[in-house]
Amino acid sequence: MAPHGAILTVRRDTIGYRSLTAGCSQANFSYPLRNLISAQVVTNGRGEVFLTVKVMDEKGKQRNLNFADPDSQVTQDANGLPQVISPAKATSLLNSLAQLLKSVRVAP
Repeated sequence: MAPHGAILTVRRDTIGYRSLTAGCSQANFSYPLRNLISAQVVTNGRGEVFLTVKVMDEKGKQRNLNFADPDSQVTQDANGLPQVISPAKATSLLNSLAQLLKSVRVAP
């Protein structure tokens, strides 16, 4: 799936996701914040930096979402696949967001 814009919303007791692109395979949602499983920064083998957020849906299924720094650029690699090029600040910014999510999470 190609990268596209999305919004992650965290309120006092809910966490929500809304795609900014038609045809996204991830349905929009809003769940209680206690459904947040984890939030961590990962760097994959291609050097792409993401905030990986895992949430439990209403059916007990885990949903995995990857967010990039908003200033990241999407290019194509040598195989024509999309690649996210993150700015130098990405790891620091996304780590701050992960820590914020962990601090507001309500224990199940």
